[in-house]
Amino acid sequence: MPPRRIRALKDEGCFEFDWSENERYRVPFKYVRGECPCASCIEEWTGRRLLDLNTIPDDVQPVELSHTGNYALKIVWSDGHTTGLYTWDRLHALCVASRDG
Repeated sequence: MPPRRIRALKDEGCFEFDWSENERYRVPFKYVRGECPCASCIEEWTGRRLLDLNTIPDDVQPVELSHTGNYALKIVWSDGHTTGLYTWDRLHALCVASRDG
């Protein structure tokens, strides 16, 4: 299920995800970019990270957000990366992990 609201807070460098009335998370853009699940960033067969996190600019931010069907968020990033689809389940897990980690 998608979040009720997604905001890109560019001045703060983070997304704000409202999953329910009582569940709101702020997650840094760089963290979400670093967790991109696409085949350019993660090896499909082994799950090994291919993306060097040190190559992500500190000021990376979303340029465009769009829904892909009713299952994922597509993010176009300021570093030129365009191929990641973040399922709602994955985004929710990233929210929880960013809070707990």
